[in-house]
Amino acid sequence: MPENMKTFIGSLPIVAKAIGRRYGVHVKIGGARAFTDGNVIHLPALPEDDPQAEVLVNGYLDHEAAHCRFTDFTARHSSNVMQRWLENALEDIRIESLIGRYYPGCGRHLARLVEKLVRDGDDAPLKDDASEAAVLSAYVLRRLRYEVLGQDALEELAVQASERFEAMFPKGLGIKLTAIMAEIRGATSTREAIAIAARIRELLNDEAEEAPESNPDGQATEGRDGGDSLSQPDASSGSDSHDGDDAESGSAHGADDGDADAEGSNSDGTTDKSRRQALQAALKGGDGDFEQDIGGKVASKLEDAADPHGCPRMAEADDEATGAGSDPAGMDTGEVIDETAVRQATARLRSRLAGVIQTETLVQTSRSRAGKRIDRRMLPRLGLADPRVFRSETEETRVDTAVTVLLDRSGSMRGAEIVVAREAALAVEYAFEEIEGVSPSVFAFPGSGGDNRRVRTLHRRGRRVQPRRFGISAGGGTPLTEAAWFAGWDLLTASEPRKILIVITDGHPDDFDSAADVLARMRASGIETLGIGIHTGIQPKLIPESRQIDDAGELAGALFDLLERKLATEVAA
Repeated sequence: MPENMKTFIGSLPIVAKAIGRRYGVHVKIGGARAFTDGNVIHLPALPEDDPQAEVLVNGYLDHEAAHCRFTDFTARHSSNVMQRWLENALEDIRIESLIGRYYPGCGRHLARLVEKLVRDGDDAPLKDDASEAAVLSAYVLRRLRYEVLGQDALEELAVQASERFEAMFPKGLGIKLTAIMAEIRGATSTREAIAIAARIRELLNDEAEEAPESNPDGQATEGRDGGDSLSQPDASSGSDSHDGDDAESGSAHGADDGDADAEGSNSDGTTDKSRRQALQAALKGGDGDFEQDIGGKVASKLEDAADPHGCPRMAEADDEATGAGSDPAGMDTGEVIDETAVRQATARLRSRLAGVIQTETLVQTSRSRAGKRIDRRMLPRLGLADPRVFRSETEETRVDTAVTVLLDRSGSMRGAEIVVAREAALAVEYAFEEIEGVSPSVFAFPGSGGDNRRVRTLHRRGRRVQPRRFGISAGGGTPLTEAAWFAGWDLLTASEPRKILIVITDGHPDDFDSAADVLARMRASGIETLGIGIHTGIQPKLIPESRQIDDAGELAGALFDLLERKLATEVAA
């Protein structure tokens, strides 16, 4: 994002919502928890400016957005704790690798996140008394993150986990396990990740079995019921290869048969039997025994860092909450719009604004076979039988401007004020809509039923104008702070490099100081702020550049005067 936007986007809630829009997922901020339901990523209230929290937010959103984009939430998971952990761990690796291919910056965000987790001690070396399940899960997850995702901060932890694994579990298991783990590189779906997890659990069950004994004739006897429990489940159990509820009974079988003297003794004092028993114990691990996934770790840290009082009070749009294009209950859109007055105001406004807003001129030079001006630098081409030596220039006017209009529909706007304001807003929309390269949005505040946490969408960029949506009535407070935060986010996520906010109001926000602060942030970030006061002036501390109008017919002159003064220096340059 442009460097001059840093002041404004330094606010983490703005960053979070901007990232969500980039990935095509909805982000909601508020409350005390961090989680996703597969469609919406929920974040707790966040402090405005915290570099450490920003690392957590970026990484968490990248991880959870990958789940929203690529995880099949309808896929059936095992009821066995260990296998379910494997399924989730493998799916995390698959989706993080995938989103890194679509958005290369995600890999860097996630790598920085892992570095922070290691630095903060959330990812730490295994303790001497770490459980068998902890060692097994650390081996799987840390090696996958280090070797598949290239998260180098985990190198030492992956090496330590491998050493502990080799010292605890049956010899040769690591090679077999690694071969199956590596298949996640080629997995293309959640179901494939689940299938790989099932194969890993099958391997672990087999390795945990007591070695077959030889009968006097030298033939090996079959263990248990003569077959593998995952590929051939007991019909009476009602389980299949994804349920695996028989893991505990199967893994414990043979643990009390024979003794250490009958087993091969290893140089470190362990026996083959003790190693199998360790694996059996790992297979019996409960929910709290396996290494926590990265989403859970970061969610906990975000919840610890939540700051309800420091978080900007940013509104959301009604159509985001109820569906695009809907008309939420409680917002009257039945008021009559004077189309004649609006069209007259639009015509005057459009003719005057078209020239003053188009400030950037692009000169394109081309070469041709005919013309009036010879480009001497091209004369050597004649010796190459290339007659394109005539120079011509064309000028292309570029606008590339995003405009967001905020319309105050508070109770103090009742009567003539709301009539003038809604007609002025529609006239601005019509005028900008017909200027090539200008991309307008219009929102009214507060939202449905006077909700300060919402803004009412009257028009969004790229959509057809619906005049009936502008037929709103007045009611509620004047939550300009919340609406301005939303407008800043709306402009931030627009692709146009030039960004203008126009506030149409009677100039009396509920919280003057906080509204003035957010508008100042926007100006410091390169967003131009203009004000249209309805029947009253707007204080310069709130919006330095504003004009007062008493009817929609005065809108053209007021906006033209504002834009002309602002652009005079640019045009001259």
